[in-house]
Amino acid sequence: MPTTASKTKVACKSCNLRRVRCDRTDSTPCSRCRTAGQECQPIVSKRGKHKRGRIERFGFRHSFAEAPATPAASTASPTQLSEFQAGPRTPNHGETADSDVLQSSSILVDKPTVSDPDAIGPRSSRTIYYGDHFNLEYTRKELDEDHEDYNSSLSSAHLPHIDRLGSPTRRLVDEHARKERARLEELGAFETLDSRVSEQLIHTYFTFIHPMAPVVDRKDFYEKFKEGRLSPLLLQAVYLAAFSHCEESVLTEAGFDNRYMATFTFYQRARALYDSGYESDAIAVLQAVCFLAFWWESPTQQKDMWYWTGIGVNLAQSLEELTHGLTN
Repeated sequence: MPTTASKTKVACKSCNLRRVRCDRTDSTPCSRCRTAGQECQPIVSKRGKHKRGRIERFGFRHSFAEAPATPAASTASPTQLSEFQAGPRTPNHGETADSDVLQSSSILVDKPTVSDPDAIGPRSSRTIYYGDHFNLEYTRKELDEDHEDYNSSLSSAHLPHIDRLGSPTRRLVDEHARKERARLEELGAFETLDSRVSEQLIHTYFTFIHPMAPVVDRKDFYEKFKEGRLSPLLLQAVYLAAFSHCEESVLTEAGFDNRYMATFTFYQRARALYDSGYESDAIAVLQAVCFLAFWWESPTQQKDMWYWTGIGVNLAQSLEELTHGLTN
């Protein structure tokens, strides 16, 4: 039974030049070459004919040795680490240049010397507070039950990295802290309203605002408020939100002629506390900025509702509260 000749995988020069399909076989020319009456010459295929030599180990390692250290250097095997720690050795007769390059690359994981006392700074038993925006501080507070709360009266000049700057710098930093504290006190940022007015405002908040924005825990809020441990930033922000919805009689009892002056006053206090970085509790800061979004002054104001809402979203994402949800 006759068999049909199969097409070859290599096209002829004419079809390849025209970028068309070629139907030539090993024994017959393609239809286009037969029609044109020309010789059907196959092209020389370069597929699979490249010489693939092995990677030059010497060249690769040489470039690796000259490159700056990367985290990959920390994944060296125990055998390699032992060789690095033992220091350079003289290659035996017959060893290739690879071993020389491998030894030269040991500088990438060279251990730091500790003989120089300045190589590693002086250790301190004191806890360093890195600020609200340092997420590791929040994590450490959550994991360490014995962690001492940040003392707001502690000057930044008492931190080890400030101690090295000299007494003039420490005095300058201390003076700035005193001026900042005086400015906050002048604004009344640490003042609280009369107990009767405060209770009415807090009742207003939990009646009209909390149902749609439950960003604080009711029981925890009341306990801290009665014990005087509530965050000043959070309290001023709650006052701001509550004054937007309270009765006119509460405004009068608090000493304000109109709602705008009341909300303006407590917005300025809360914003000053936020800008100064006074509050060390990241959750309290997050809760407060949600209430700062209640302030509105004019359509051209930059720090409007969307500004504070954006800050709150960013803080929540950094604390992973968007995934787990705030405590209701």
